[in-house]
Amino acid sequence: MPTSHDAGYKLLFSNPLIVRDLIQGFIDDPWLQKLDFSTLEPVKGHYVSEDLRDRADDVVWRVKSGEEWLYLYLPIVLYNGERRWHAPVSLAELLPKPPAFLAPLQAQMRYLLIDEGAIPAETLARLPQNLVAAIFKLEQPQTPEAVQVLVIELEAATRSDEYAAVRRIVAIWIRTALIRNRKYPILLPELDDLQELRIMLSQRIEQWAEGYLAAGRIEGRLEGEIGVLTRLLSRRFGPLPSWAETRLNAATEQALADWTDAVLDAASLVDVLGPPPADH
Repeated sequence: MPTSHDAGYKLLFSNPLIVRDLIQGFIDDPWLQKLDFSTLEPVKGHYVSEDLRDRADDVVWRVKSGEEWLYLYLPIVLYNGERRWHAPVSLAELLPKPPAFLAPLQAQMRYLLIDEGAIPAETLARLPQNLVAAIFKLEQPQTPEAVQVLVIELEAATRSDEYAAVRRIVAIWIRTALIRNRKYPILLPELDDLQELRIMLSQRIEQWAEGYLAAGRIEGRLEGEIGVLTRLLSRRFGPLPSWAETRLNAATEQALADWTDAVLDAASLVDVLGPPPADH
């Protein structure tokens, strides 16, 4: 995840109301659900080490269970890539296997994976008041109209005084998310108020929608060109390996045109698309 994106998530999850919604909405654990989230507060994570270097930890929280304070350090990975997550979720799976007598001492720490793209839309829809659910929806490619509706809902859900800090950090995060929109980015001036963001977005929605439709037409044309070239290559060289399909799907319009010109005279698939990656 890019550094700016990681920093954006750290900004979001520095707020106890958003951490509460993450736990209550996406961590199915009866014990966690019984905690008194009205007492949730961050623990200072910056300190100076003995060699005088400034250090910063991930956010650690404390919360009350009954009359006792508990400290929570939740190893959670939030993933929003287009491909599904297949990496190991256990530290032990990343380390060489130790000799048999040391095996019981092998570190076994696991992290909780929240793969945003794998969460069904109906699951998010069942959490209409959950801030994290709304954030996950905005991470997915959305039409301009759908984004506007989500922003309106977020602004309406955070009007009470307890959400004052939330409104600011969510507005900052949404502006960045819209710039990163995979379908069609929208540039907005710097702002830190959710109501201002809603108004600004409503003023630009028609312009954004026109750009979105134009981008959709370009994408549709590229998909058609990829389909034609895939059929031509398959007719010439047989079923395509996975690396070739990946390269085709990531190709620019110019690359597709060049490959289409080359396919009739090429002696092999490599002559058209180039050599496969080193791991194939």
